[in-house]
Amino acid sequence: MTLERKHRRPAKQRKDHYLPRGYLRGFIDPIRQELARPLWCMRPHTGQWEQKSPAQVGYEVGLYDFANDALDEEHADTTFKFMEDKFPAIRAGLVDNAFQNWTEHQEFFCRYMQMIRIRSPLYFQQKKQELSTQHIWTIAAVDGNKITLDNTEGRLITPAEVHDHTLSKMRAEFKLGVDWMKEFRWTLRIADDPASPFITAEQPLFLVTSENPILDAIRRHDTYIFFPLCWQACLVGNRVPWLRETQPIGQDKLRVFRHLVSVQAKKFLISPRPIDKALLRQLG
Repeated sequence: MTLERKHRRPAKQRKDHYLPRGYLRGFIDPIRQELARPLWCMRPHTGQWEQKSPAQVGYEVGLYDFANDALDEEHADTTFKFMEDKFPAIRAGLVDNAFQNWTEHQEFFCRYMQMIRIRSPLYFQQKKQELSTQHIWTIAAVDGNKITLDNTEGRLITPAEVHDHTLSKMRAEFKLGVDWMKEFRWTLRIADDPASPFITAEQPLFLVTSENPILDAIRRHDTYIFFPLCWQACLVGNRVPWLRETQPIGQDKLRVFRHLVSVQAKKFLISPRPIDKALLRQLG
């Protein structure tokens, strides 16, 4: 009899989607639903729009692979499966109901936003920068209460160890919950025309603030959090109560939103229809 690993892992070097395909499908123009490549994707450095499928964007090869195969850790596929499976059904129901009951799912959306944040390349980049200068020590011997190290200076953590530790922190942070998001008040802004939509990018959840670092920013009343659920709707968070839980968005504010998304996008923009690059620069 052989011992089986507690957590079965997918094959390595896959396309690991940090933006779930179910999320990206919310930005498909209804008239393009049946196409093989229904999304419009723009690379900021070229300004050219291309037709893509949800499987062709929002991924990095091997992003969630453990470098150390001996680690008995849960894979990201397992950690996030429930959220990925549930989100498209909730969103479809809200679209059919004109988003009237979206507040019933507010806690789920907060957890989903947290998931999107911690599985992103930006999160990995930030954590790897934090860990890259840390040292580790190896215990050479233990004699009662006496511990002997093999090297008093230790050694720098290796890139492979940094990557695996980041994966572990990602899972642990997700399981901690979303208490800080519950401190925000949320409203849902609505659009109704795929020719003038909410758009998204590789980092859908973003803050607009005058304060740094982020830990200070999320405590301020002039900080706003944005998360587009689909081309028809975007969650907006702030610490001050909103007048309305749901409200159509004006074209001037929608142009400001698209500008903010396009400014912070480094890899790509996603839209149900192409938008002229010059229009993305408009602030309303």
